[in-house]
Amino acid sequence: MQSGIASALILIDRDEMRAEGEATDLNHGMPFVKPMLVVAGGYERLAGCDVIVICAGANQRPGETRLDLLHKNAGVFRDILPKVVAACPQGGDPDRHPVDILTEIAAELARWPHGRVIGSGTLLDTARFRYNLGEFFDIGHGATPALANFGSPIVLLVTGAVPNFIAAAACACAMVVARVLTPPQDSRGIDWNSVLPIGGMIPLSTATATATAMTETGAAQLVADRLIASVGPSSPLALLAAPFVLTATLGQIIGNPATALIVAPIALARRSRSASRRAPSR
Repeated sequence: MQSGIASALILIDRDEMRAEGEATDLNHGMPFVKPMLVVAGGYERLAGCDVIVICAGANQRPGETRLDLLHKNAGVFRDILPKVVAACPQGGDPDRHPVDILTEIAAELARWPHGRVIGSGTLLDTARFRYNLGEFFDIGHGATPALANFGSPIVLLVTGAVPNFIAAAACACAMVVARVLTPPQDSRGIDWNSVLPIGGMIPLSTATATATAMTETGAAQLVADRLIASVGPSSPLALLAAPFVLTATLGQIIGNPATALIVAPIALARRSRSASRRAPSR
């Protein structure tokens, strides 16, 4: 009702008065949610429904085992499913305990194609298991997924499946998805005093690699020759202005340290070529 994904909600209960009361309560709250039709009725009203959620079943009584509860709820399903299938052949979503077994029973009773019957999963059992692990190892209840999320990137790093930064980012995102940390907590855990200098070193390392490649491949010499050819060797001021303009332009884009590393090989090559051209012939 809050998300507005359905246009109608039909409540069916063995106790018709209870279903009517539940429908009335939901209708009274309609001003606070998105408009939809909420009514109580019989199985015949299921015709044309897109989704059927089956929440019927017996509660577990003191002294009963989970197997006893299974047999009771299986009997409830054997009574309900033929009526549901007769009224609406689209399928449903069984939601009773034990969920997985009753989902299989519902699929056998309904004889629907594979995938039509969907169980709601065992989220409660997973939560219980996490709680018991925390109690047994005397750790916080959020530590279990935290350890799992922390161990996964280590495996990725050891195997070399992904680069280091991808493994670290995946771990941080998994912590948020698993609700071990909230996004604000994740953000506060970042040491910005370390991140910012590392980020500043990225263009510096790139510039170092570029400068080395320019020197080894002769690109620096080529750029220097083009500068000298464009301004002419007879104008010292022009020879000084050309690298200045180049340096000032690159400095506005990639910063001063990176610019110095890139322009330095060009300047040295220009100086060497200019000196060779000025050298007296013998």
